[in-house]
Amino acid sequence: MERTELTELLRQTLPRTDWETEARLVDDGVLSSLDILTVLTALSAEKRIRIPGNEMKAQNFNSVDAILALCNRYR
Repeated sequence: MERTELTELLRQTLPRTDWETEARLVDDGVLSSLDILTVLTALSAEKRIRIPGNEMKAQNFNSVDAILALCNRYR
């Protein structure tokens, strides 16, 4: 998956989030656990990417680059 493709999906899923500049999405409280579930649902529905439970760590959702790396591991 390309970064621009992921960023567009994230913008559509959670448009209130500044996906371009935020580098501590979870640590700074920008993303809640419900937001992460929403992102995971969108990835599953739109891209057929299934993320296992043991990957549900803040570090995997703190930035677009971290989410991208996670997606590419399970694509």
